[in-house]
Amino acid sequence: MNLTPFFTVYEDLSTDPGTRQRNYRAMVMATVNPQDVESIRRHLQRQHAYGGDRFRQAIEAQLGRTAGPQKIGRPRKENRGQSRLLEPTNLNLPDL
Repeated sequence: MNLTPFFTVYEDLSTDPGTRQRNYRAMVMATVNPQDVESIRRHLQRQHAYGGDRFRQAIEAQLGRTAGPQKIGRPRKENRGQSRLLEPTNLNLPDL
């Protein structure tokens, strides 16, 4: 079997799979800033690409969908100030 150098280093962390995973996690977490960990978690939970705008745009082009935050809420109506329901001519009320 042709193993990559990384995989052999990973295998050398332990013979027990559970211990190997814990050791790998500890090794990675020792090199990552705690603030970055929270940001990575937040991006994963929201299914957003973690990186700069250029990276996000490249991912969006490859996937054909958005990979970053969107505006919250439903889109605004085009004629926001003109509601047909409130115009007196549409109420069909008898004249007094």
